[in-house]
Amino acid sequence: MKATLKYAMAVGITAAAAMFAYMYDSPLEELFQEKAEQVGRSASNPPQSKAPEKTTLADESTASLKEKVANAETAREKEALIAAWVAEYGADYEKERSARIERDAQEYESFNVRLYNPVTTICGPVETVTKDGALEIQETCREEYEFPRHPFYALDNEALQTLAYSEPLAAFIIAERIGAEQPEAALGLLLHAAAISGKPGPLAFAAHDTFDFYRIKRKPTIADIEMHLALAEVALAMGGPDATTPLRVPDGIEVDQTRVKELARTLKSSMAQTQMSVTGSSSLKELFDV
Repeated sequence: MKATLKYAMAVGITAAAAMFAYMYDSPLEELFQEKAEQVGRSASNPPQSKAPEKTTLADESTASLKEKVANAETAREKEALIAAWVAEYGADYEKERSARIERDAQEYESFNVRLYNPVTTICGPVETVTKDGALEIQETCREEYEFPRHPFYALDNEALQTLAYSEPLAAFIIAERIGAEQPEAALGLLLHAAAISGKPGPLAFAAHDTFDFYRIKRKPTIADIEMHLALAEVALAMGGPDATTPLRVPDGIEVDQTRVKELARTLKSSMAQTQMSVTGSSSLKELFDV
């Protein structure tokens, strides 16, 4: 199975390796240090819980309920207020919430190979005891997901490799794990995931995480910037939303736009070939006209 996977993914990974051949070490940390504090990663992160698009009767009543509960003098009064609210608005509120989740999930999953699963970061103090017996309090954070995570997240990379040929999520998870240390291998996996799924999300992740030149986890180079721009271009060509648009290149950095265009063409050709080899579809070949 591993041999089959390596052979089947050769086109995407070989193309990725060729693109990296011209990369060179040209540190740009000084130019990026200040910029990095101003740039977010909305395209690469899991969805965050968000407010409803419009105000509903139940939403308005929620605000009223909070005010009444805050003014209640006893726990019994608070419980009675909440019970009354649930009896009157609970069913409608849950119906609206379910519809909103379904709508958000469809929108998110039409773009990404990851499943819709809003995440909340929770931080708080944690007490630990040192070897010397001293008590230390440290602020730690953890992520909590609204729904159970996909079983693939419980697998190690070796197990995921046996699935990645035909499962874009498996390829994506490996790329997410290794991107900081192995950007070349991660790029091949993300190209593969985007190609077989027909979704631009993996490319947006590559552009705004693995090749986000403001927050890159290694010394950034001109080649990193050019790869970022090429990935964003291809993601947009696949119908990616504004979140995939390229970052602003800092003043003083000269980018060879001809090389960016050539990189984008190489990415498109590699992905179209991968899609045809794995799925038999030629939709990307037609879309990219390659």
